[in-house]
Amino acid sequence: MEKNIILLQAKYNQYANSNLFALLEQIDSKILTHNMGTYYKSILGTIEHYLTSSIVFFARNFSGLADKNICIQEIMSFLEVDFVLKSEYKNNLAALKMVVQKVDSKMIEIIENMNDFDKDTKLEIGSFSITKNRAQLLLTFLNHNTHHRGEISAMLDILGISNNFAGMLMM
Repeated sequence: MEKNIILLQAKYNQYANSNLFALLEQIDSKILTHNMGTYYKSILGTIEHYLTSSIVFFARNFSGLADKNICIQEIMSFLEVDFVLKSEYKNNLAALKMVVQKVDSKMIEIIENMNDFDKDTKLEIGSFSITKNRAQLLLTFLNHNTHHRGEISAMLDILGISNNFAGMLMM
């Protein structure tokens, strides 16, 4: 698979997150933390989940596949030892935005410095392992973020808040 396709998806992820936060900054914080009955409860809870996943999987698993040493200490510093987001970032839109921006940039840097996208790579996730080529693994985790932004879009729809922070064609 072409590197440009993976890079486009990573840049779309950054673009969509930027548009998401631009909208969320206009919304009352009580709405952002309101339990909507979804698995991660609230809009911010959902962001915390996909952000934590991005840090863990891109930093821990993919940074080592880059052709040069990618410093991941800063983004790993946002997590507790047990890979949970530190409390100062939870339910704090401005702090989450800052972390998301740094993680999105780091994900792009990792992909820009990676090659051999067709090479099989084994990932250990909890008690199971997955072996797929690098492109498939990268797209899986980038798509994970798209999935959860879609969940947030549905929450906003339920609340009657107009939203459209996607749109790869518009970037």
